[in-house]
Amino acid sequence: MGWLAGIDFKLPIIVLVGMGLILTGISLPAAFLAVALLVTHSCLSFINEDWFRFAYVFRISDLFFLGAMFICFVTILTIKEEDKPKILKRYTIIMAIIVLATLLQIFITQMRFPETTLLSSLRMGRRYLYIMLFYPACIFLFKNKNMRVFVNIAAIFSTFVSIAFIIQFLSKGRIYLIPFSRSVFQNMLGISAYRIYISGTELINFTFFFIFFHYIFTLFNKQKAKILLILAMIFTALHPLLSLGRSRIIGFLLALFVTIFMARNKKIRLRIARYLLLSLGFFILVILLFGIISPGEKGLPGFIKDRTLSSFDEVLTNTGTFRFRLDDSYYRIQLIKDNPLLGIGFLHDESQELSYMRGFNGQFRTADSGLISLMIDFGLIGLIGFLVIFIFIFKDLLFLIRSMPKDTYEYAVIMSIFAVLLIYIVEFLTSGSFMSFGGFAVLGIFMGIVNNAIYRYQKSNVSSNQWHK
Repeated sequence: MGWLAGIDFKLPIIVLVGMGLILTGISLPAAFLAVALLVTHSCLSFINEDWFRFAYVFRISDLFFLGAMFICFVTILTIKEEDKPKILKRYTIIMAIIVLATLLQIFITQMRFPETTLLSSLRMGRRYLYIMLFYPACIFLFKNKNMRVFVNIAAIFSTFVSIAFIIQFLSKGRIYLIPFSRSVFQNMLGISAYRIYISGTELINFTFFFIFFHYIFTLFNKQKAKILLILAMIFTALHPLLSLGRSRIIGFLLALFVTIFMARNKKIRLRIARYLLLSLGFFILVILLFGIISPGEKGLPGFIKDRTLSSFDEVLTNTGTFRFRLDDSYYRIQLIKDNPLLGIGFLHDESQELSYMRGFNGQFRTADSGLISLMIDFGLIGLIGFLVIFIFIFKDLLFLIRSMPKDTYEYAVIMSIFAVLLIYIVEFLTSGSFMSFGGFAVLGIFMGIVNNAIYRYQKSNVSSNQWHK
């Protein structure tokens, strides 16, 4: 109980804030879940969760996570039976396996490394438990009006962050709008490029694809709404392109082309082409603007071309950041050779037990590969398990995309989930992808939305006019 001495006045404040959040969440569950999701991503780098850390382990995101789970439990006990969605058996099994595997790995870590503390292992492993937001998503977002509240909050906030990102990028940090973003000047191909790193990029991607498909497949009567949606779509599309991250750009473009190909209707494809050209025109204007104020003879257009092509050149010549990541990953793979099936476990990067395990960059896990991080935590068994989970999710998504009417609000949400998960897969090899608190929260909520859509499809007996519009 010695950690209580370090809390001082924080504990009673946390209790009061927690009680207020619970009361608010019970009356506005969908809004509470949206805010909880934003908090797990540090509100896209607008807050610093370390301000709210207590017991040296738990953060404000944990408070929202526990609050969402508690509100979900209370709601299940109080709502009518007809308002409860059915949890599909396969998702129940998936949730049980992930939770049990996480708890078991914490126990195994304690057995293998008795010097490490339980709180340290819990600190590293608890992010996997955030996938349990699947249950609040199933309960809170079952009604279409609640789904709209959730999506609108996430989309509006993500759009404003995208605008702030673009302004900060074009001003090269002279106008610093995202307070806890990490920004650096990097020498890329002879150009001093200004890069901004923020949390929650998957929410911005989700917003783009949601607006994209909701606008493409749905006719709006109000011209002002069309203009605002097109602008929001352009701003959220510029974010991954101006991030200058190769895996992010490739994943975004791949998801865009795959989802467009899935729109088999010729008229719809023409509408897609028209609005893509509009977005491209706006992007060219931004490129020209940045090309004027950017150092380097080629400007941004030549830079983006060289930056993209350099990815293939680095792979062929075994140089650059590809070589660094390859060496880094090779070293970490050597660490798990003694226990490839279960991995190393939940050990913190700063723990003394890892002083003999750290690689040449001084860290144990790596933000440059979700694949390696997952194998360190759970080994080959964990990797295979998550691949199976993604196969189940994609199978359900493809079924819904083929079966749902294209002019529904829910179809746009499902297509957006499909696109974001495609980006996850691409980034999984070369970045942290979903291997974070926010990533697992997003994955759990997405699974809850898919579960509800499948249940509604089964309940409606394949009748299109019963889908929520």
